[in-house]
Amino acid sequence: NGLPNVTNDEFVAKVTQLNNMYTNTSIAYLNYVNGNIREEWDNKINTNLITMGIFGTILIIALAIVPILGCAIYIPHRMKLKETKQELKIVGEIAEDISMLDLKTYVIVDLLRKTRKQL
Repeated sequence: NGLPNVTNDEFVAKVTQLNNMYTNTSIAYLNYVNGNIREEWDNKINTNLITMGIFGTILIIALAIVPILGCAIYIPHRMKLKETKQELKIVGEIAEDISMLDLKTYVIVDLLRKTRKQL
């Protein structure tokens, strides 16, 4: 029937050998792929960690700058407000003085008119 004469033991030995070769090749291939993936992930993780580190640093600096800038803007603004309030107070007082003067002047002029009429 054209098949080579192989004993059962030889056949089993050959199949076992092929099976072992296949298994070894598979394991080698898996290790190779696994190694590549691991390397790739290591690189990715390192890059991500560096990126996160940089962004984290920027964020911390930004958070630290906000209150400093806030104070730098707010304190002079507050001083200016105080000065403006003082100035307004002074202006108010002057205005009051002027209105009082106006009133006094009006009273005096009125008195003068009356006295002139009487004369």
